[in-house]
Order: sequence, then C-alpha cells, then structure tokens
Amino acid sequence: MSMNTCDFCAFPFAKWLYLAAERPLVGLVDDEGQGLLLDDDGRWRACATCSSYVDRRDLMDLVEHSLEAMRTAGAPVPTDPEGLAQLGLFMAARYAALTIPGTRKLPL
Repeated sequence: MSMNTCDFCAFPFAKWLYLAAERPLVGLVDDEGQGLLLDDDGRWRACATCSSYVDRRDLMDLVEHSLEAMRTAGAPVPTDPEGLAQLGLFMAARYAALTIPGTRKLPL
C-alpha cells in the first residue's frame, strides 16, 4: 500500500486529491530582473486539516499551517518579517488556483 503525502504540510496520510480547474503559473523575479516561471500539474493531495482550509478557501490559514509544518520539519523558513511575507505571498499565489470554480475534489 503506498502512502500519500499531503502536498501542503507533508502529513503522511493525504485523503483528498484536488484537481485545479486551471494550472497555476507563478513567476518569481529577483532584484536584477531575472525571472523564473514555476508551473505544476494542478494536482494537489491534501490531508484532512489542509482539505478543510482548501474547502473554505482559507488561503491565509493554509499558508500558516504549511509554514508551521515546514518549520517543524526543519525546513529553512525565513524568520525576518519581509522574507516571511514574501514566502507567504508566493505560497498563496500557488494555492490560489484551487479556489477557481471548477476545481474538483476526489478521494484518494
């Protein structure tokens, strides 16, 4: 039996698969004007906790929960307010595709 990991918080027991109605494209630009376009397949696995945030379209709490999970796992999360705000905005931009009408939720 394979284990499904939540794409938001890395909890090892994802229960739902969200299929975004539109594939999210998020771009990053550094101080020198160099850009990077991030594309994903629009498929997001979610545990029960993260699924509740997605269902309520509560991106702020979803981002906060994801950041806390990253900190707990020892991931390099910025501690300065500006860096933390930038990372939070980036994450919210990626997750926003799940709030578009037509996004489907399927059991795993």
